[in-house]
Amino acid sequence: MFKRSAGIIAGSAVLVGVAAAGSAFGATKTVSDRLDDAPPRFDITSATFKNAADRLSGKAHVVNLRYGGEQYFSFTFSPRNSPDVFYTAFSKLHADNSLTNRLTIFNDVGEIHHIPCNVTSVWRPGNDTVRVSIPRSCVEGLSGTQYMTANLGPSARRGSQDHVVARFVRED
Repeated sequence: MFKRSAGIIAGSAVLVGVAAAGSAFGATKTVSDRLDDAPPRFDITSATFKNAADRLSGKAHVVNLRYGGEQYFSFTFSPRNSPDVFYTAFSKLHADNSLTNRLTIFNDVGEIHHIPCNVTSVWRPGNDTVRVSIPRSCVEGLSGTQYMTANLGPSARRGSQDHVVARFVRED
């Protein structure tokens, strides 16, 4: 298991959404995904999104998660009142098994900004799970979210091999 906290910077414009917030702290949603819709090492079978009072997180269960080569996992979420804005919490597992974790925001005029944040990721090939989480303080003012998406693939530049969407995770 590799766990590393990295504070900030990097761009991931994976155009898919995520998450919950506002008065719905504690909301959790698990979504199943079709089997065999991606290569086994990137095939997400389910994703769980959590909206706790202190953290937002996305976790994927994968058919055959394993080390070796570059790969990434991200979860993205869009504020309920701003569907053209989205945040992406991103973890890149490098070929040498080191990690780079980042949080970005893609705003409504098409700009990507890096947000200083203690993004945490845990890759567990033995359990076929990967998880990324961020402190809620990194997205102060977030009053609710429309949806969350989990993405997994060989590199962000080449796109995800599989993704899962959970809509309306919040209940506020």
